Amino acid sequence: MDAPLYHVSHTCHNCRQTDYFETTRREAAFELVNPSMYDKVPCTACGNTEYHVWGFSMCELERDLFIEWSQNTNLYFLSQDEDLIIAEEKYLDDILFILDNNIGLPNKRIILLSALFVLIYDSLRGDEQNKKLSEKVIAELKKRPHLIAEARNSNGYIYPYISDIVLPLINNS
Repeated sequence: MDAPLYHVSHTCHNCRQTDYFETTRREAAFELVNPSMYDKVPCTACGNTEYHVWGFSMCELERDLFIEWSQNTNLYFLSQDEDLIIAEEKYLDDILFILDNNIGLPNKRIILLSALFVLIYDSLRGDEQNKKLSEKVIAELKKRPHLIAEARNSNGYIYPYISDIVLPLINNS
């Protein structure tokens, strides 16, 4: 059986069959489905109700999801390390949109800023394309000095080992 686009899955402890349960895009983005609701659903292959592994599909994050997330303290893309999940070039425009339009809650803004710092930090290693990405994000932050000030005042939320490297790059570029 093919997995639905957005799903929760469990793998049977007995026969290792993986069963999929369809979820919505929003449920997948914010991990809103509690897998325990499927604990009593028997394995489709052997009927067992003990499961070895649970899994979740992740969806591409789009602007509407970013905006909803940024305005709600109860929503998470992941319960930890959200900045690492969204630190991708494909999300740069959405991150800047929220920051520029002052849409998000203060704690969500710091997560977005941290994602930009992670994007720069991770782009320092590697090829010329990575270097160009780092330069692009630095240039975007330099256009927004108020964001750099917010990052400096994040009270350690942005990992110090990252900010200690990234802030001088922004200041010296």
